[in-house]
Amino acid sequence: MAKIAMIVEKTTTGYSVYARDYDFATAGNDWVTLLQNKVEAANLFFEDLDLPIQEDDLEVKLLKYF
Repeated sequence: MAKIAMIVEKTTTGYSVYARDYDFATAGNDWVTLLQNKVEAANLFFEDLDLPIQEDDLEVKLLKYF
């Protein structure tokens, strides 16, 4: 499976991340929470396909430097 590209943005309340080519996103108050939430969001999105997603399946890119 190709890696799923995810884009991270800094928000006023923490961070958000969204999949560039798929319709799912999540947020977190801090970086650690965001990284945990992104795996959970990906698994929920692909749940019907019975396709488990792990950390290594996701590629995170920062939209802005902060």
